[in-house]
Amino acid sequence: MRYLDPNSTLRLTEGDYTICEIAGRMYTLRNINTGEYRNVSMDWIVPRLTEPPKRIEADPRQLDNISDDDRPELMFWAGHLNEMETGRKNPSDTEAPVNPDYDPATVKLEDRVSKKSAELTKLGRTVSVSTLYRKRKKYKDGGLAALIDNRTIRTEGPLDRADERWLTCLKEVITAQTNESTRTANALLAIARKRLKDQYPGEVIPTGSRATQYRQFNYLASGKYTTGTAKQRRERAVTPKRPFGDSRKYAPGELVEIDSTTLDCPVIDSEGHITRPILTQMVDVCTGTIIAHSFRLEAAKAVDHAFLLAQAMTPRAMRPGANTAWRTLQKRFPWVDLVSEEERTELDQHRPFIVPSAITVDHGTDYTGTTFEAACRKWGVDLLYAAPAQGTDKPHVERAFRTVKDGFVQYLAMFTGGSPANRGRTEGEYEALDLVSLDLLYDEWVTRVYQNRPSDSLIDPFHPGISLSPNEMYAACFNVKGKPPVAIEAVDYIELLPTEFRVITANGIQYNNRFYDSLGLHKLRIAPKRVDENGRPDNKVEFRANPYDPRAIWVKGPDGEWIEAAWRHQGVINEPHSTAVAAEARRIIRASDTRRDDHHFEDLTLEILSQTSDTVIAQSKARARAAEALKQAEIAGTPFQAPTTVAIPVPPKADVVAPDDLNYDEVDYFEGMDL
Repeated sequence: MRYLDPNSTLRLTEGDYTICEIAGRMYTLRNINTGEYRNVSMDWIVPRLTEPPKRIEADPRQLDNISDDDRPELMFWAGHLNEMETGRKNPSDTEAPVNPDYDPATVKLEDRVSKKSAELTKLGRTVSVSTLYRKRKKYKDGGLAALIDNRTIRTEGPLDRADERWLTCLKEVITAQTNESTRTANALLAIARKRLKDQYPGEVIPTGSRATQYRQFNYLASGKYTTGTAKQRRERAVTPKRPFGDSRKYAPGELVEIDSTTLDCPVIDSEGHITRPILTQMVDVCTGTIIAHSFRLEAAKAVDHAFLLAQAMTPRAMRPGANTAWRTLQKRFPWVDLVSEEERTELDQHRPFIVPSAITVDHGTDYTGTTFEAACRKWGVDLLYAAPAQGTDKPHVERAFRTVKDGFVQYLAMFTGGSPANRGRTEGEYEALDLVSLDLLYDEWVTRVYQNRPSDSLIDPFHPGISLSPNEMYAACFNVKGKPPVAIEAVDYIELLPTEFRVITANGIQYNNRFYDSLGLHKLRIAPKRVDENGRPDNKVEFRANPYDPRAIWVKGPDGEWIEAAWRHQGVINEPHSTAVAAEARRIIRASDTRRDDHHFEDLTLEILSQTSDTVIAQSKARARAAEALKQAEIAGTPFQAPTTVAIPVPPKADVVAPDDLNYDEVDYFEGMDL
């Protein structure tokens, strides 16, 4: 413990003072030079001391760092020093008798120290008198912790004695490995040694033993995943080298993050090919809610993100055809555990409706496209661009992708494990979903599971042990938003859907190998034909299509209105066994080894026809040679002998018996064996 000596001079930054009076925490000081008195508190004195009281060097917490093997040695010295000072090895045991050889009342300190030195020498510990004096002083000043031999707890870093030039080369190699393919520590150390020789030719620079080099490498590469995966190195390299701040938002929609990732669950496209889908989703930072999502089989474009904005600004129940698409999923996949229509309606009512005020995006061309920017500008949404190659600028949506993988994707039958090392051998044994079904199932999972599962990132700051779900966080922060948002109308939703152009034929409009038609399209069929700037006919019409709802498309009419054109073969979904037949057909196609592309059958056709042509030509040449030989034989007077023919005897024709002349008694009937 530190104390102020009332008899000594206090040397403060304001001058030298003496203590005249002490009353609790208040001190009366007198300036030695001016004689001025002042009443101050202890809080005022301590920070103004030019010579602070001596601090105890021993740290009591070091007692926690010593090993169990060193503790008996420490207690040995404490007992002997206590005995030398008080006559008892345990001063707190006042009932124990005092050793007369070390009784401070009768034996001088010098004699006690000399006797203790002789006693320890007899015990096999040669300790000089000066050493005992030094240990006694340390024990009095710092207690038991002062007796710790700091050499036993001293930690020397692996870089303390290394040559700085060698460490520089090693650091350069580790830093350069960030964007390189993964190498072993042995290879990187060899590269560092070669770099050292190249930079300092002819100089002998010590690098230490092999074990020392490995210790230095592990110390410098700690936390950088130098020998880990390349993805881990890149992620750690872009992590900001600064303390993280609190990015918590308290208003739903105040900040929304958007990003894309490729899922590890192959799906089947419209042509029957297996491919991996790309998931793009919007995540609200305040509540962690997935307010919109989309699946693509190719890189998303700006118009696709405009469709995301349409989802975010329109509740699911208000989207055109949403309930019809959900019922279609029920009919196609009766084995999927879907809720009833009443429960679905209730879940939709509890799912947060969040309109984004600002969206954080990266610098991809799909986000900087004029279509997406124009859609955001139309609805008053601010675009915030993240720093290049800084995934930490969108941490919430990145964390949501991990939740999607762990909570949804890995439970799909077509899950591929996430890496070649985790991939199984069951590829092709399970039925793949199409994009529409995957979208509807994912939306069902988000509504029922994700939005109601507590998240560790949504916690009460004053009670960190309490986690909230996105729906609960939305309910808690709803009143902070102020004015509640209003959903856009169906017309606005349609205008934000992806745009396509097609020609209206007698069968309607063909889109994604489906035909769409409506009575309202008749006026577009008979409309005057347009021409483009080059004078060529331009009969294409503009329409909008929801990529996850094949039920209908919306065609732009001549007056700017939207004409709904239904899928002509939509009724096939309601046919019994249609899903089972389609699944069996795809299974047969995958199992068949006779499937070929169109070029194979074209080549096969030409091969068949060429063989027929070759046969006809060969027969014609043979007949010509025979005719020429016959002609030459007639000229030479040696005509060919005509081929002789052998008559084949014809069996006499049996008399046909009329049915009326049959004698059934003469007919032999077959008598079967007794069974």
